[in-house]
Amino acid sequence: MALGSHLAMSIGFFVGVIPSVILIFFTLREYDEYYQDKHFFYLLVVGLFGGIMTALMYYWSVFYLGENWTLMVLLSLIIGFAIFEILLFTIILSMKRFDGKYDLPYYGVVLGGSIAGVLGMFVVYAQLSEYDMSFQTALSIALMIPTLPMFYISIGAMVGFGIPQNKSFKYSGWAVVYKTIFNLILIFWMIAFFYWPERGWDLMIFGLAFAVSMYYYVTKYLLPQALPEHLRKHRRRAKRRAKRESN
Repeated sequence: MALGSHLAMSIGFFVGVIPSVILIFFTLREYDEYYQDKHFFYLLVVGLFGGIMTALMYYWSVFYLGENWTLMVLLSLIIGFAIFEILLFTIILSMKRFDGKYDLPYYGVVLGGSIAGVLGMFVVYAQLSEYDMSFQTALSIALMIPTLPMFYISIGAMVGFGIPQNKSFKYSGWAVVYKTIFNLILIFWMIAFFYWPERGWDLMIFGLAFAVSMYYYVTKYLLPQALPEHLRKHRRRAKRRAKRESN
């Protein structure tokens, strides 16, 4: 049976927002001294509000597609949402308060993770408050929990990486391409999740694989490369020192 709205929202918060915030801190665990806390918490709040807007946008589109299904409408939503979201990332991270410095990818991580957390919370809330829970639904939610924050963290970092490198068009452009691919998976998954929940979980497997590959690339290559050379040397020395101390 469907749950009450307060209980559904509480569960959504614990499986949507909290894992995303944990992943933000995990992703940035080695970069604490390379960004400013005031910008971190500012973007955390901005991302939460951005997540509400994103969640409502996707939620309404799913039910609109259920009644107005055409290939043109579907493609317009998939591509249009990708452009809109990456444009939102670019505008926020280009604000003067951030000065276009090397630390923008780390703020992109915060912004993306917080947006993903609220998006996940609303999806879970809508499902639990309106539909019956099943094993397939629970599996879908379990697969979604790491997928959304890993992917949104990745595209946030990509957009943030391009701005100080004066390669915003290149990295934001690729972010739009990746977001379009992910939107194809995400929107079909949401349609299945709400209308045929027994089928939604298999679509999210593809989303998880895609998100993991994006997250690996960003954490292994982009985030370390964002630092200026002297800070990269400092980071390598700090890691060697920490390793010696642990031994």
